[in-house]
Amino acid sequence: SLRHQTHPEVEIIVVDNGSSDDTPELSRRMAHVFADRGPERSAQRNHGAELATGEIVLFIDSDMVLEPTVLAEIATTFAAQPETGAVIIPERSFGVGFLASCRVLEKSLYVGQDDVEAPRAFRRELFDLVGRWDETLTAAEDWDLSDRTRAAGVGIARVSSWIWHDEGEISLR
Repeated sequence: SLRHQTHPEVEIIVVDNGSSDDTPELSRRMAHVFADRGPERSAQRNHGAELATGEIVLFIDSDMVLEPTVLAEIATTFAAQPETGAVIIPERSFGVGFLASCRVLEKSLYVGQDDVEAPRAFRRELFDLVGRWDETLTAAEDWDLSDRTRAAGVGIARVSSWIWHDEGEISLR
């Protein structure tokens, strides 16, 4: 979905964490930069930001699909609103089975709730200013970064295009 954005300037950086499947091979073909880093996603995201050359950094996961207009809307929002330092992209889920349907319902209840939805796109200077992802956290790291962004007094905007999160087939096991 990153390769099919309507915005012409997209730098794709994949930071893996020791995948043993074909992720490294596919990523080397599809991304501009491929790296391997761990132990957790916050360290991976921070490393990706270090490798990025743009003024805006966007963080998504491998199970997410962006609508084609997401990056263009983010760029337009930042250009039109200099006081905005971060952007929320609303998220919808899809998946197979009852538990995935429960997750779809749950996420639908969060849309538009700024205290639940966390920004995924940041001006690089703000991202650095607020201290990046906290690598000591293994959960709720997105809300932590969002809270630190708000505490810095920086505006958080939102776009109307969606991220689609593939929940797969969730089981109790």
